[in-house]
Amino acid sequence: MSARPVASRYQKSTENPVQQTRQNALESSPFGRLPNGVLLHIAEFLSTASKLALRRCCRHFSSVIRVQHLDSSEARKPPWEVLELEYPDHLECYYCQDLHPMDKIHKYAYSEARSSLSLGRCGKINHRARTAKFIHPNFSFTVFRMLMKQYRQGKNCDKLLELLAYRSGAVREGAQVKQVIATPKIVNGKLFMRLQTTYVIPPKEPSQMYLLSRNLLKCPHTDRWSRDNVIVTGRLFQKFAALEAISGGRQEHIMSCQCRICPTEFHLSLKRFEGEGVVLFITKWQDLGTGLSPLESDLPPVIGPRRIIRIGKMLDYESPRVRFEELAPGVDLEAISALKYEERRDLFGMSNSRLTQFKRTNDSICWQFRCFQRYPHYNAPEDHD
Repeated sequence: MSARPVASRYQKSTENPVQQTRQNALESSPFGRLPNGVLLHIAEFLSTASKLALRRCCRHFSSVIRVQHLDSSEARKPPWEVLELEYPDHLECYYCQDLHPMDKIHKYAYSEARSSLSLGRCGKINHRARTAKFIHPNFSFTVFRMLMKQYRQGKNCDKLLELLAYRSGAVREGAQVKQVIATPKIVNGKLFMRLQTTYVIPPKEPSQMYLLSRNLLKCPHTDRWSRDNVIVTGRLFQKFAALEAISGGRQEHIMSCQCRICPTEFHLSLKRFEGEGVVLFITKWQDLGTGLSPLESDLPPVIGPRRIIRIGKMLDYESPRVRFEELAPGVDLEAISALKYEERRDLFGMSNSRLTQFKRTNDSICWQFRCFQRYPHYNAPEDHD
């Protein structure tokens, strides 16, 4: 009769002993009975290193003493350099409240088969910042911060940069065929990204109108009716009317422009490949910053929620294109194709496939119902050269 209560008492005493000890230690400590405001007031008298040590004592102190309370200065700027020195082999994540080991950086890299949702809270920040739209679908902020931290430690990061690179292959976008190639590069402690989107220009006008109806300058601060996009679609409309005049191997410059709010630069050009067709190169250079701050409010302005700002002072920043390509002052750059021969063959092969031709035929049939639709290039100024 007495064996059951003894067994139950034994089970209760051995169930999760670590968690039980932590709870008892917090309950027996006088700090556990103090209000959060008193704990923050006590933390104000401590140095940055002492605050960091106190914050690491338990989850209660970690939830009370937030990142913005680590610095004792009036500016309240978090000392991210102190955190990096304190944990050289780990990355402190403020989205899942955990320490990520630096040697498992491949665990947090995305792939076509593995979405960011499977990575928990670390992946959700990429959805809120809309990195798939403004950078590329496989971009990971956790990998970005780990990479830049190892770079600041003096390690060779050439192979790790491949985790942030992206090559989509030939894909269909409606009746259009495109390919996206993203190339990262570290310059003077900052990560720069070159994103080149290649479209095969359809030979018929109805399918060409799809490109003229899009926002070709993808940025959080532009849309299809932005001034620069209206101008570039107007120039493309003029070039589409004379595609046959573009000789083989010749590159036709369309436009170069910069965003006035974020460090992003665009370059658009047309090029004919002899015996294959004409393609449109949309090259974008972005300055993603140092990746030192983990706060969502300090994310690079090249991504983020939609906020259209068309009127304002031009942001003073050095050209991302010049820094990425390492151009000399006053030297212009042609859009060098990042496509390999096999990729170019697949791109034109998909463009000439029966499915793509069928979708373009549907565009021609539906054109009579969309002929009165308003397109951005209708508002392009007559003299915009």
